[in-house]
Amino acid sequence: MRAVSRPFLWFFFAGILMLACGGVCSSIAEEPSLEWSGFLKYQPSVSIVPSNSAYRLLSTSPSYTHNAVGRFTLDVSHGHWRYALHYQANANHEPSLTLLGEQSRDASSLHTEDAHRLMTLSDTMVRNDTSTVTHRIDRFSATYSGESTVLKVGRQAISWGNGLIFNPMDIVNPFDPTAIDTEYKTGDDMLYGQYLLPSGHDVQAVWVARRDEDHAVTQDVTSSAVKYHGFWGVQEFDLLLAEHFGEGVAAFGTVWSIGGAIARADVVVTDREEKSVFSAVANLSYSWNMMGKNVSASGEYYFNGYGLEQGDYSTVGIMQNPALAQRLARGEVFNIGRHYAGMSATVELHPLWLLTPLFIVNIEDHSAMLQFLSSHDLHESARLLLSANVPTGNEGTEYGGINATLIGQPLSRGPSVTAQLAWYF
Repeated sequence: MRAVSRPFLWFFFAGILMLACGGVCSSIAEEPSLEWSGFLKYQPSVSIVPSNSAYRLLSTSPSYTHNAVGRFTLDVSHGHWRYALHYQANANHEPSLTLLGEQSRDASSLHTEDAHRLMTLSDTMVRNDTSTVTHRIDRFSATYSGESTVLKVGRQAISWGNGLIFNPMDIVNPFDPTAIDTEYKTGDDMLYGQYLLPSGHDVQAVWVARRDEDHAVTQDVTSSAVKYHGFWGVQEFDLLLAEHFGEGVAAFGTVWSIGGAIARADVVVTDREEKSVFSAVANLSYSWNMMGKNVSASGEYYFNGYGLEQGDYSTVGIMQNPALAQRLARGEVFNIGRHYAGMSATVELHPLWLLTPLFIVNIEDHSAMLQFLSSHDLHESARLLLSANVPTGNEGTEYGGINATLIGQPLSRGPSVTAQLAWYF
């Protein structure tokens, strides 16, 4: 275990203080600008749990979930300085949980969301058999923006990579490929810097601080990365070097035009003690007008180097692949196989109504996930999302239900329907 030096941690907190002092000093000569906003979201969902599924031990069928989220944001800017403070409260109610499901959920929630983050800015206010209410500070950062330099310290989010459905280069809190709400990424505590070169190229660097099981900040659980973004003619490219949870990562990404289509590709290599792991994604997207409707479609291939090679889609197979199990637990990888194809399209049925079908197939076992997402702008400050997920596949496949070896039943899920009503202010 390699400990992070105390001076480095003090530098993190001193960075917040120095940026804050700089902003206060500059505000003497300039009136600060305050922006506040937020949203309230209510999201009910219902899903079918197959009669032979091991999930029947945790929940009845149909399974119901109610989730409510409130986010309140305050951004203060003056001159070169900007400060962000975003508060979020979340209430979750699952009346379909069985006694075993309640115990399982409580056992997995003994730690707060920030148990492994540098700063503890979250807490659980209510917890009972079927409901939880939590709140957290999801953004807490200070930013200095100069002519060619950006420095940002505190709780924030970052997204890298060119994947549209799968994104192996996005190593810090990537979104689930089937997530319907991608408005905000969960924030992490980090130092971020960007320098813009005269050529238009730029260099970005980031250090993400985390704590291990002993609550110590060590290099074995932190992430540090440098990314160079440049242009080669009309083609864009990214070069990434990183150390992520004690493992070296090198990646190359590119974006280019093919006729009227846009092609993207990322290649990621992780240097592990046992062997290097290769992952990649490539996609092609094209937009056109069909019957007076704007349509944008894309196709994507994803190779998951951490996936199970022998097709042993079982809980035992996952546990025997610690690299995969760790990334599933950390929310960095969401699929257990190796070869995937994804297709999606967005059809503008009306300027205020978008329909987005998504189809993901595991090429090796032929199981698949079909999702329909409908987005309606009801008002300038209100939006309604409707989503239907339909998994298909035989027992023992990824989307049909992997084998829960110790239980003797598959971990299978049936169709589900989710709605989300959002009000912005």
